[in-house]
Amino acid sequence: MSDGNKKSRFERALEAIKHVIDFATAEDVLETGQKIWQEINRQYGGKEDSLKDNSHVAVALHRIYMSTPPRIALVGMTSAGKSSLINALFGKPVTEVKRTADTTHLVNRIEFSSDLVIYDTPGVGGDEQFENITRLFLGIPQDDELEYADSVPFKLNDIEMRELSNEKLRDYAPIDLVLLVIDISRTLTRYDKKTVESIFLRLKDVFGNRFIVVGTHLDELHEDKEEDKKAMIESYKKFTDNKILCVSTTTREGLEELVLAIFRNLPHNISLASLQKTLVQERKVTRLEFVLTEISNLLSDMMLLSGWEEEDIKITNLTLFCLICHHFSVNEETWLKYNGDAIQLSKSLPDTGIKRVTKVRNPKGFWEKIRGSLFGTKFFDEYRTYHKIGVAGLETVLPELYKLTFKLSELSGSPLKESDVLELIRNRQIQLEKAMNEGGENLSLCINELLRELFSQDR
Repeated sequence: MSDGNKKSRFERALEAIKHVIDFATAEDVLETGQKIWQEINRQYGGKEDSLKDNSHVAVALHRIYMSTPPRIALVGMTSAGKSSLINALFGKPVTEVKRTADTTHLVNRIEFSSDLVIYDTPGVGGDEQFENITRLFLGIPQDDELEYADSVPFKLNDIEMRELSNEKLRDYAPIDLVLLVIDISRTLTRYDKKTVESIFLRLKDVFGNRFIVVGTHLDELHEDKEEDKKAMIESYKKFTDNKILCVSTTTREGLEELVLAIFRNLPHNISLASLQKTLVQERKVTRLEFVLTEISNLLSDMMLLSGWEEEDIKITNLTLFCLICHHFSVNEETWLKYNGDAIQLSKSLPDTGIKRVTKVRNPKGFWEKIRGSLFGTKFFDEYRTYHKIGVAGLETVLPELYKLTFKLSELSGSPLKESDVLELIRNRQIQLEKAMNEGGENLSLCINELLRELFSQDR
């Protein structure tokens, strides 16, 4: 209970729920938060002991609604097609930012109505004298052969511009993902190739998985002979670790794959709903695809939690169910029903990461020694060892997640039986366990493949 500076769990839970309501901006979020508040007060009457499980619901909702919109930095050589790429994905407004002589040395912050932010940076490679501004903005080493940049001219909006020092950059311009744009129809000079390769390696070091290489002008390559086309693409694959995604903003080829790559590589605290809302109509992926991509990340996080992290396991599980219900805008009755089921599931889920070990011990005290010597009674102590919940945890939660998502998606046909879902998981057990050892990104991709198979129409 609270005394002085300490607050009870009950008080913290109420504050978390109030926080969700106070900061909610979407009408449906506010309405859902108010109804949850009313339901908890109605059922539990403010009793601390009864609110324990529901405090996890509050935290799960808080995680969903307090996520931030994506901030994407756009990097590329002049005429690589940066503006056309963003225009093809999100429509305006990069093309509205005129690259006149007085703006080529600026980093432009472009905000969409959905709150998605694009940072349009000066070009790199060739004779680009302002390349070091881009390098400083991205936090990678500057080119010694170019003029050193000690600050970044940063255009916040149409009117305001600031000179940002290295220390202030991330305060004003946090970066969630970098798109390195390369024109793959163009044969790079030796100097250009060296520059782009250097930037690729530096970005990979700094941003890791939050970095995508996009090869534009794929349609122009189609005009070449097939062997020439393959040779050109292979040359770019060599110095991008085979990770380049080739697209055409003219024919739209490859854009669907790029959208999914952006989804999968954004950090987990980012609101993918903002990105989905911003996509131009022809680039919108299905709601189901969007949901599967997002829950793949959460399931990956959950599988890597150990049994002793009981609170995090419960909250992550509830976040999964809250997220699905939120995406499909379910009514209050459905929300309470399915999240009530999730609370029950959360109670058993941590056990999949706990192993109970029984060990023989010596008798203690007078009576135990008598029983041991006269009757040969053995005495035992039980120990707990902890491990990642892994595939066992996935087997516990995925059948329910699948059933809920299938129902809310209103798909044709009949859903798989629980035994069929478990069989698909076990068929991929070796692959899943290997991905767990390799890290979160590989595990998330592996789970996404499993989910796609579950929802495949031609199983």
